[in-house]
Amino acid sequence: MRSVMRKLLLIAVDLAILSLSIVVAWFLRENFVLSSDRVDAMLVYGACTLVAGVAVIVISGMSYRVIWRLTRLDNYLRLAIQMAAIVLFAVALTFAYNRMEGVPRSIPALHFIIGTALLIGARVGARVRHVRRQLAKRKFATFAISGEEVQHSVVLVGYSALTEAYLESAAQLSKGRVKVVGVLGLRQSQVGRRAGDCEILGLPEQIVEVLEALELHGQKIDRIVVTVDAEALSDRARQALSHVGAGGNIRVQFLAEDLGFTGPRAVPPAKTLDDQARPGGDASIETRQLADLAARPYFRVKRIVEAGLAAVLLVVLSPVLVVLSLFIAMFISPSVFFWQERPGLKGVPIRLWKFCSMRPLRDAAGRRRSDEHRTTGFGRFLRASRLDELPQLLNVCRGDMAFVGPRPLLPRDQSDVLVARLLLRPGLTGWAQVVGGREISAADKAALDVWYLRNASLRLDFEIMVRTAHLVIFGERTYNELIVKAWRELLRDGVLKGQLVALAQQRVLALT
Repeated sequence: MRSVMRKLLLIAVDLAILSLSIVVAWFLRENFVLSSDRVDAMLVYGACTLVAGVAVIVISGMSYRVIWRLTRLDNYLRLAIQMAAIVLFAVALTFAYNRMEGVPRSIPALHFIIGTALLIGARVGARVRHVRRQLAKRKFATFAISGEEVQHSVVLVGYSALTEAYLESAAQLSKGRVKVVGVLGLRQSQVGRRAGDCEILGLPEQIVEVLEALELHGQKIDRIVVTVDAEALSDRARQALSHVGAGGNIRVQFLAEDLGFTGPRAVPPAKTLDDQARPGGDASIETRQLADLAARPYFRVKRIVEAGLAAVLLVVLSPVLVVLSLFIAMFISPSVFFWQERPGLKGVPIRLWKFCSMRPLRDAAGRRRSDEHRTTGFGRFLRASRLDELPQLLNVCRGDMAFVGPRPLLPRDQSDVLVARLLLRPGLTGWAQVVGGREISAADKAALDVWYLRNASLRLDFEIMVRTAHLVIFGERTYNELIVKAWRELLRDGVLKGQLVALAQQRVLALT
């Protein structure tokens, strides 16, 4: 009953969109002034459109099939074709009724364009709203400021109603402890679509390649959950899962087995994060005072100014971005952009975008390339000049990043203890980058970033930008005295607690 009511509701939504598109088309055609005879003609055409819409929607299932949850470009193309069928059917009915009397010839064309835009826009809007709501429910628990929870990153194998139920349960019940990174579909036609807010990344047979690609993007998987009957998987898929499970770092679960519906499978389980030693011990950092500093009005004003500046730079540098994209496509990879998931403000994961500076992980024959074979001269130039980071201007516009702030680290490099650096938006450049460069330890980077949080000002941000320009032109240099200064001030002011005090003392001794 609930499913029937949902279908009827979705059909009603599409019929309302069709009606709205007719009104908009007529108002545009008549310059927002409708005479009485035009109103009569519009009503006749509108009634014929609703009849045509009901027929096409019921026959095609346009309103309630997978397009609302599994969206791909060809779905929208199919939607446009169905809209064209509705318009043609409506024109035929109107012509049969009154020979299209009073209906301007441009109305069907306008109706098609506006109706298609509204139908697609409604679905895109629904998806965006759903994804944002799901993200709002979650926190990046591994690096939450409280440091009290561990997050499991999961890949689901198979797509079924049970997969939908798992995704919904993970979103509502796990409280951020389970993050579904992606899904492996059972058919090639599913690859590239979306299940909930997760992409269908490939087929179960490709699990090893998928895990390699995810790790390259900064996503470390610790659990694979099979949501379909194991018999539905091919022999090659089962062998690939056994190989992954035998490695010991990733736990492979069969949901049917966990629910007691089948016997145990021949895939050995891996240790979970709960079975491993929790990092940090009694080490901690005083975050209350730092959180108050991060909430200063300066950072709110800084956010507004930087977003505007980033938008201007994107427009001004657009020719440079286009030229770099063409060169990358010709000499490095047809995939011009590369992304990695990093912990952002308050630990919420963000996608950090870069220009691709290395060849693809695998060649055309599927063989894995070494880092040496993936590297090119042009790629080295992009990284050395920091031009590969220009796409992050879009991250600044979106509010994911700032121009100046703690540089977002890979999840494996982010200290579980010094999470205070996550109180600020990550930056294109930061104090740790201009003082320490890429070679200093993660602990030293975190100390410099916490020092920046406590001392941030317009003057310091300007100094960081000047130092960044110097770094790009003349290369990196490590200023040990400034690293020592950061550790000493954190010790002096009592910001560090427990084992961090000993760590700070060790770093001061090592660097002086």
